[in-house]
Amino acid sequence: MGHSLTQSAWADMSARGRLFTDVFEFSSDPLVVVDLRGTIIEANAAMAKMTGVSCAQLLGSEFVLYFSQPELVLQILQRVLLEREVRDNAWKVVNANGGVTDIVCNATQFCDATGDVRGIFFVLRDATDLRQYESQMLFQASYDALTALPNRRLFCEQLERAIALRRDQVLGILFIDLDNFKDINDTLGHAVGDEVLKAVAWQLMSSMGASDTAARMGADGFSVLIGDGGSQPAISQRVKALLSDIARPRVIEGHEIIVSCSIGVTIYSSNQGDSHALLRNAEAAMYRAKDAGRNRAQWFTPEMDSAIQRRVDLSSRLRSALKKAEFTLHFQPRVSLGHGKVTGVEALIRWCAQDVGQISPADFIPIAERNGMILPIGEWVLFEACRHARQWQDEGNVAVNVAVNLSARQLRDTDIFKLVVRVLEETGLPAHLLELELTESMLVHDAARVLQALEALKEIGVRLSIDDFGTGYSSLSYLKTFPLDYLKIDRSFVVDLPDDLNDGAIVRAIIDMAHTLGMKVIAEGVETRAQLDFLLAHDCDEMQGYYFSKPLPQDELKELLRRKRKLDF
Repeated sequence: MGHSLTQSAWADMSARGRLFTDVFEFSSDPLVVVDLRGTIIEANAAMAKMTGVSCAQLLGSEFVLYFSQPELVLQILQRVLLEREVRDNAWKVVNANGGVTDIVCNATQFCDATGDVRGIFFVLRDATDLRQYESQMLFQASYDALTALPNRRLFCEQLERAIALRRDQVLGILFIDLDNFKDINDTLGHAVGDEVLKAVAWQLMSSMGASDTAARMGADGFSVLIGDGGSQPAISQRVKALLSDIARPRVIEGHEIIVSCSIGVTIYSSNQGDSHALLRNAEAAMYRAKDAGRNRAQWFTPEMDSAIQRRVDLSSRLRSALKKAEFTLHFQPRVSLGHGKVTGVEALIRWCAQDVGQISPADFIPIAERNGMILPIGEWVLFEACRHARQWQDEGNVAVNVAVNLSARQLRDTDIFKLVVRVLEETGLPAHLLELELTESMLVHDAARVLQALEALKEIGVRLSIDDFGTGYSSLSYLKTFPLDYLKIDRSFVVDLPDDLNDGAIVRAIIDMAHTLGMKVIAEGVETRAQLDFLLAHDCDEMQGYYFSKPLPQDELKELLRRKRKLDF
């Protein structure tokens, strides 16, 4: 049945984190840990009180001996080993004086850092006592049900307590976020994802010192309070070890899984405010670590304060910007290199806030992705782009494609096919005049579902393109799998044409490959005649950039279409 968990091993595990010792010392419910043979290796004072047997006598005795129906207890022991946990079992405890107490028992496997089952953890609750309900409510209010770690509320309380009691100790606060954790849920399922979260929680608990606390902050985020870090270099060593430990391979349900993390780190100082401010600073540093490439740690610096405040301010403003009609669309024409005529436009969002003026999309789009506002904003862009395109057609202009950028979150969190169909029906725009631009990375996450949605869109006539081609996911297998119409060469490959030989070779390869696969190629960021001549010489199909036109507001674009302006070769 595997190795037994010895009493000394349990004591060693308990000493590593405050969670175990707090639960055992302060729980009003009887708590028992048994090894795989059913021998008690740990029991708390509440268990001793219920049975009338001292803790010293309980240790080493057989767990089943304290129940009126030991055969039922044996059955539960076997079930837990097969099912991980068994809940709400009604048993009767017989105490040393012959008295009987009705209890409800929950049992769960106890695993070590490698995931091996080493014992069973029992929680017994007096079924006749209102403390059962109160204890359950207290646990739910203070602890995470999946990992048994403290939740955000309890962590903040413990951090506030540590700040109040701080003498000369250095307090370190870590904010840990798993990298690309959603990919695990999408590809292997949420059950495996839950096991990964529990494994990470165990890793955090097993690395804790006596004055440290780990907590789950929600989703795949964790926090750690290093209660006496000693010094900044010492905390740096702890963080480095955590990065390595969390990223080590794990085998979960037959899958070898490697999940890295990004860690934001800050140290308490009197000018950093309360626990919420410290967590905000650590979280800001974590996002900086994400932006720097993930699987790394970033220390908080005072310079991040202004960035935090700006992000918070923009996030708040975004929530009312739609209602205030602060968004507009500009359109950048796209020109055929075969006949010089405008063949399409790309819709680009612009935000003019009432009190601060223009705000760059580079500033607010990432924030909208994080706070979820990208969904209503993206829907607004899609509707407005299609409405304008239909209006140009109704006014007698030559019909042109309108290209709209989709966000990863739109593709992930909405039924994009239903949304597009509804917008086309409401605006009356023919489907073949709508083009949806995606990035390479969007195609490889939950690829089966994305492929199904794109094939349905292609079936009704919507055109599909890959934006910023060559800068994203390195695999090219999606090019033959997904029903794509266009590749857009990223401007970073165009800017140094024709002088940069490497860029020239890349552009030629993209054009040849796309044509072989039956796709057209659009070059972005064309600003000079030399760039245009290079693209013409190598059979690029279309271009967009300042050489022909900058992005234009609606009225100026209509005038350009009315004049039927052409690109002169």
